[in-house]
Amino acid sequence: MKVLPTLFIVLALCASQETRSQSFKEDFYKAHVFIDYEMYDLALPAFLELNRNYPGNANIRGIIGYLYLQTPDQKHKSLDYLANCKSELSAYYKFGNHKESGTPLESIWFLGKAYYENKQYDKAIALFQEYKDTLRTGNKKDRMIVEEDIRLSQIAKKNT
Repeated sequence: MKVLPTLFIVLALCASQETRSQSFKEDFYKAHVFIDYEMYDLALPAFLELNRNYPGNANIRGIIGYLYLQTPDQKHKSLDYLANCKSELSAYYKFGNHKESGTPLESIWFLGKAYYENKQYDKAIALFQEYKDTLRTGNKKDRMIVEEDIRLSQIAKKNT
């Protein structure tokens, strides 16, 4: 008879986890719509709420860092979020997927941008170079963009 209450508790916990998982999926896609329409000022509070309700997801932290970079007056806040998720990079990142728990390789570049915005030019240059090293040699467009970021960081460093 002790098996029946234990089984009930296990089933209730599984059902609770499924509901929580379903809620995360719904909340994620509702928040992500704002990114799809480049409404970053609306996406940011939605992803901050996701981060509070479902902590520990590097993808969410990376998105928050990216969103802070898109704000004119809060770019400095991006640094903590992007630096915190750099260790969870994924070469096979799936943009816009609620099951994704890692961050894209582009997070290295975004972190470089965050350092640049915080006037930490040596760190920005190092990260831009690190990101450039991840790019294929045939990816001339992105390589040119990163080289420009390196050049601008070097100029900014000289002018400080």
